[in-house]
Amino acid sequence: MTALFASVYPIIQEELGAVGIKVVYKSQPASAGLTPYLSEEFPAYLFSWGSSDNWLDANLLLARNGAWNPFHASDTTIESLMKRIAAASGPRRMRCTSSCPGTSSAKPGSCRST
Repeated sequence: MTALFASVYPIIQEELGAVGIKVVYKSQPASAGLTPYLSEEFPAYLFSWGSSDNWLDANLLLARNGAWNPFHASDTTIESLMKRIAAASGPRRMRCTSSCPGTSSAKPGSCRST
């Protein structure tokens, strides 16, 4: 647990507790790097993500084999959209990724490759 997220810990614990999920915080030393988070040791973790590029973010966070998807979770809608984005290029790719699920501007049904 770090001071950076200290104010959100009780909120997360309360919100997840409301749906029957018990939250147990386990601090990790900075020297451990990213290994504990990517090792499947934890079912969930809080991590600050600085967006870099929509396509890169989608590949890292949403793709079945994405580095930040250690359990390889998948969803047919996301898989379909990822294929459409991969086939698009230039402005078409940017329009699609900026409105796809998992991005800050997501709107249901708004991802299109026009």
